[in-house]
Amino acid sequence: MPKDFLFVTGAPRSGTTYVSDWLTQLEDAYCVHEVLTDLKCRPAEEAFAALNAYASSGADRLDKVRQREFLSWPSKGLETRDLGLLAWKEPVAWEGGGLDAVPDPLGSLLRTHCSQAVVTVRHPFDVVASGRRREATTSNWRPLSVEAHCAFWLSTLQLIRDLERQGCAVLVLRWEDLLADAGANAARLGEFVKRELPAFGGYEREPEELASMRACVHPERGLVGHASRTYLTESDKQEIRRLLLAEATELGYELQDF
Repeated sequence: MPKDFLFVTGAPRSGTTYVSDWLTQLEDAYCVHEVLTDLKCRPAEEAFAALNAYASSGADRLDKVRQREFLSWPSKGLETRDLGLLAWKEPVAWEGGGLDAVPDPLGSLLRTHCSQAVVTVRHPFDVVASGRRREATTSNWRPLSVEAHCAFWLSTLQLIRDLERQGCAVLVLRWEDLLADAGANAARLGEFVKRELPAFGGYEREPEELASMRACVHPERGLVGHASRTYLTESDKQEIRRLLLAEATELGYELQDF
């Protein structure tokens, strides 16, 4: 067993990859990336052994061609590190039900071994727009309907409540804050995991693209006026408002047009 076990989650397209890659910059940490399908039906002890094996080899990321296209991890000697923090990243991929709907072995681990979780949230308009953009520009993205995106978004909120109810410490990171002020959120995330995080801009976007997003990001309105919003239709916005207005307002997001 590692000293610390951390769960990283959020709705698809809300920044979970960025957070998991950021944690993996630490010399004594590794965040295993989306292996729930591979570990299905395994008991908790076997699951932990498998997670440690991934952390020693990086096989959860480095065996995937599309992942290797943008990963540029320094040579850390993964197999020889003293692993103090083991994390498991799975974006919410089950519709509704909160913790009771989380498939095993992850569900069992969250109930018995997880005392910390980092959850990312993002403006619903941009979650859907980013999914549409990913669908249009890559070949390894499963198309999701607006309704499915919204169901995952709601599942994230329910999971936060369930984890807090069982005594798990939950750090909620807003995607907009991560984009606008990575330094401040490095301090928050570092304090949460009791480690000093190095500066990190992520692997998936070029600096020029990040600059264009920072120029128009708004904490409550998301990427107002950004080109990515062109992937969102007016009917998409109406459907998002119908499904998420109350919950988005609760988190401080505004769903009007600007």
